[in-house]
Amino acid sequence: MPGSAAGKEALTLSKFIDEIWWPKYRVGGGKRGVNSTTTIMEKETHLRVHILPTLGQLPIAAVSNERLTEFFGQLRESGYQKKGRRSTSTKEAERGVRRVHV
Repeated sequence: MPGSAAGKEALTLSKFIDEIWWPKYRVGGGKRGVNSTTTIMEKETHLRVHILPTLGQLPIAAVSNERLTEFFGQLRESGYQKKGRRSTSTKEAERGVRRVHV
């Protein structure tokens, strides 16, 4: 049936980021209104390397605080510290996902 809930594809985190959040964030979604080139590059790396490969296929409704806590715990267990870049990028990735999630 056209328009029925059964016929609708669930919005995934990947689709949400690619089509809705990232285009807006890139052109000025930062707290101060404009994102630096470095910030954009860092966020794109966090998305490409960590967030989307692990969480991208999930329906947006399944990206809960519990799932995010589990995800960041797994990053830390694999050698990333709270701040990430294999020492600092996890914190930035966490901030980015939580910003999208909120």
